[in-house]
Amino acid sequence: MSTAESLPLSHSLLNYYRARIEEFEAERALLIRKIEQCDVSHEVMHRTQWESRKKAEEIESLQRALNEAHLYVYDERQQLLQVYAENDEMRVQELEDRRKIKQLLALTKPVASEVTYMPGREPVRMRRFLGADADVEAADATDGAGAGTGASDENNKPMGSSTWSAAAESRKAPHVEAPPRAPHPGSAVPPGARKSGVRVLRTVYMPNDENDTLLLTIETLRAQVAERDQLLAETKAAYKEDRARLLEEAEVRRLHDAAKIDELLKANASLQALLTANTKEYLTFRHNAQMTQRLMKEDNEALLDANKRLRYEAQDANSRARLESKVAAKSASAAGKEVAAQLRATAKAAKAAAAKAEAARSADAEASSAKIKALTERVNMLSNELGRESKRWALEKEGYVNQVQQLKDELARSQATLWRVQAEAAGNGADDYELEVLNAALATAGRSKAVVGGLNRLKARVRAMEAAAADQ
Repeated sequence: MSTAESLPLSHSLLNYYRARIEEFEAERALLIRKIEQCDVSHEVMHRTQWESRKKAEEIESLQRALNEAHLYVYDERQQLLQVYAENDEMRVQELEDRRKIKQLLALTKPVASEVTYMPGREPVRMRRFLGADADVEAADATDGAGAGTGASDENNKPMGSSTWSAAAESRKAPHVEAPPRAPHPGSAVPPGARKSGVRVLRTVYMPNDENDTLLLTIETLRAQVAERDQLLAETKAAYKEDRARLLEEAEVRRLHDAAKIDELLKANASLQALLTANTKEYLTFRHNAQMTQRLMKEDNEALLDANKRLRYEAQDANSRARLESKVAAKSASAAGKEVAAQLRATAKAAKAAAAKAEAARSADAEASSAKIKALTERVNMLSNELGRESKRWALEKEGYVNQVQQLKDELARSQATLWRVQAEAAGNGADDYELEVLNAALATAGRSKAVVGGLNRLKARVRAMEAAAADQ
């Protein structure tokens, strides 16, 4: 702040600090925007995770609802198949009822003679109802029976059992009687019989009357089996699709759980390492705290012992001091009286000595003032001489410095001469070179010795003058 306050106020300095402040504000705003962007991205990430979780829950609920719908559809189709089966049974029953109704109507109001028998059977005997001409009627009946037998054989071969013979059928056929009736318009009546007005009884051997019912039952059962097979195939396909989807979801869930487990394991490892480090640090701090507490306790015990000891010693010292003070008071009162007498005698002697000393002091004061005056004059004289000697020493020092510089120059010249002599010695021989070197060295040594001696003498004189000034 002192440096900033000492700076002169100028527009350039103000502009510089304004620019610095604006730069700082821009950087601060940029950092704040980045922090806000991080907050927004963090919120977006959490919202996205929450939405994905909700979507996953919705998908799971929809899949459960779809499975329940599939089950409901399969149940409905099962019920529909049961209804179809009941409908087929009712159709078969309706066919049976119609057949029975026809039989009952034929029994109550017969308009033509019909013979009904069980499948694969023929009548053992029959009763003839003769008219005017019995022979013709018998012949016609015999012919009709033969024709009926042939028709029965021809009709029973494709519809009934193929292993039965006509003889067996004739033996097993029941006995059926038919009342006389008018001939059927479409019946094969001989022309002579129609002209003579003879009533003809025609026995017709019908095939198995349950074949239609059985065929219808077989068709309905086949349709039911086909529908049930189709339902079973669709159910299997749906189950396979559900199984594949569940396997895929389980694989995705397994991978997600594995990744999450790895992440949790890494986090657990880091937390374990952190816990280990914190545990070690805690144990170290605990050990140090226990050691410090133990040392503090030991120091406290030692201080308590020392305090007790010092308290006992202080009590002993106080008791001894009280005893000694009592004894000293008694001895001091006696000694005080003696000392008072001695002091009175000493005071008288001291007064006499003081008078003598006062006289001697006045005489010494006069002598001291004269001596001080002489010493002051001598000090002034020595100070002046010291000033002169200082100037002289400075001048001599300057001369010695000049001589040293001259010696340095001469040494440089000697070195140059030495190098030149070395060069000449390389051509003229070594004897002259060594001689010149020795002469130059001797001359230089003599001058150096003289300079050193002068410096030593100067230092001795200066020390002598300082010692004399110190003594004065």
